[in-house]
Amino acid sequence: MKKIPALLLLLAMLLALSACAPSPTAVTVDGRKIDASEYAFYLTYARRVAGVTDVTFTAEELEAARQDALRSITTQEVVRLKCKAFGLELSDGQRAILREEKDIVTQNLGGAAKYLEYLQSHALTDRLYDKTRENALYYEALRAYAAEELDQELYTDEAMRRFFGEHYILVKYIRVTLLDDDGMPLSASLIADLRRTLNQAHAAATQGQSFDDLMLEYNDDPVMVAQPAGLVVSDLDLDTQPWLGAAFGLKNGTVSEVIQSGDGLYILKRLELSAGYFEYNREALLARAQARNFTRLLAQWEDEAVVKTKKVIEKIDLQNYMEYVK
Repeated sequence: MKKIPALLLLLAMLLALSACAPSPTAVTVDGRKIDASEYAFYLTYARRVAGVTDVTFTAEELEAARQDALRSITTQEVVRLKCKAFGLELSDGQRAILREEKDIVTQNLGGAAKYLEYLQSHALTDRLYDKTRENALYYEALRAYAAEELDQELYTDEAMRRFFGEHYILVKYIRVTLLDDDGMPLSASLIADLRRTLNQAHAAATQGQSFDDLMLEYNDDPVMVAQPAGLVVSDLDLDTQPWLGAAFGLKNGTVSEVIQSGDGLYILKRLELSAGYFEYNREALLARAQARNFTRLLAQWEDEAVVKTKKVIEKIDLQNYMEYVK
């Protein structure tokens, strides 16, 4: 019984808000209308996530924010459109969970008024809050459907072994750090000395000296110390460790030149990755392949979508966007 007043207050507030002039259409994606309030939310979403609070911005920053907003909107709408096309609907149980979660959020925030304050502080409307929560479920439903029903030829045993062979290798490496004990870059002269030292290690490796012995002598990376048998790496992860990319151009058993990247100097050695790794990690590799293929498929659908913008978006910027959140 204690919930009733809060829920009634929330309903009254939402009805009062709905009495305002409706938010005009800002974007359409394959005919689906997205209003200006939703566009305003996505226009500032990345900045708010990053904690950017200043109200000054350049023309380039505004244009980047506009492109980010359109990408986010396109992704969300394409997911919902594809779910509709494939007959994927949220179940009554899922919708009940969303309602329960919203009720819990409202109570945890301190009631209906605090909930509305929370929405306002995040440039959200109540309807967009609901939509974003639904979007997460639609995305997962579409991802699962794609994995189970679409392009199954990508997941045959032959295709998965090819995926494994093309994207995964075994690597050992020697790293010498270019940072001092305080995490600051070393001087140019010290770096030059270290490079000469690693050039000697490289020469020894190419002349047949044990790479494991050279690792013990020169390597200072604790990751490699902990895994002296080597690391299984994928070219799908090179965004975070770009220096490992050189290993994919090596033949098994060969070593790279000395590579300088960010915090260190590296010598890489590529080794043959056994088929046993594939067998042992088949399930994880399948999940990785499905995730990669879904990302590519979704990008294709987004490219094919017809996205049209309305003139109202030219009026919305990173300073006045809250005027359109209604």
